[in-house]
Amino acid sequence: MGKKRKHHYVPRLYLKGWAVNNQIYTLRDGSIFLTALENVANKRDFYRLNPITTDGLQLIETFLKDIPPAIKNKFKELIDLLSHISNLFYSIKENNNMASIQTEIDNLLNDLVENLYAQIEGDATPYIEDLRNGNAQFWNNEDVFLDFVTFLCFQYTRTDCMQENALNSMPEKYKNSWGVLRILIALSIIGKINYEYEDWTLELLNNCTILPFITGGQPVINLCQVEGKEVKEMILYYPVSPKYAIIVSKKTEINGLVNRDIINEQDADWYNKKIKEHSQGLLFSNDKSTLLHYSS
Repeated sequence: MGKKRKHHYVPRLYLKGWAVNNQIYTLRDGSIFLTALENVANKRDFYRLNPITTDGLQLIETFLKDIPPAIKNKFKELIDLLSHISNLFYSIKENNNMASIQTEIDNLLNDLVENLYAQIEGDATPYIEDLRNGNAQFWNNEDVFLDFVTFLCFQYTRTDCMQENALNSMPEKYKNSWGVLRILIALSIIGKINYEYEDWTLELLNNCTILPFITGGQPVINLCQVEGKEVKEMILYYPVSPKYAIIVSKKTEINGLVNRDIINEQDADWYNKKIKEHSQGLLFSNDKSTLLHYSS
């Protein structure tokens, strides 16, 4: 089997929430067009694992120390594999003259993380569908909510926007470790939410206005993140369709599952502008006129 060259950093199963006949209105570089889901939010070999320097491995070890023990144990095989597989595979490839083995290893380097994300997406599919039907009851089931939290946090760190921001802020000697670090950062967030499960709230936003929710190249955003300022709190916003979105946050006054109607168009517009702010000019909608509204 050949390697997967088109790596989607925003899953097609997610973008289907805005699709019409498997096509979606897209705003990119100031232009609006209708295109197939297959053609958007992807890059060639985006998740390919590359050799990691000694400095990069040391940084990975630092992140590993901060992952809660329960999550570290749950994902132990994944953590161990990602920490060493890139250098190991390149070493094997360079010292083996059999073309078939070299090709197999090259495919593994290219597809391993892409396949990991595909598995996580598959596990979360039922919950995405529930949310699009206005049902978030899975959040109250401690035995299954972790699958959705895993999907949410991995989506937060896996995008092209997140990678660009991370690489722009990292010293050169650490940049080749980002392919592993983005997974470890996601695991750290998962661990925090899982450990404090009873203190976290999922708000299901029901958009009752005529202005639909949009999404973008960074579909999970931290509403507390302000450019140039230290992030001290995490409130994750995630639209799942033109009608529904969720907010996952740690609140002292309420916890568990909360349903909230968005009845003012200004509120829907505020959330849409936050998506625009974090998505570096790549936006999606089921409605062309809505994207025109956010094109300038």
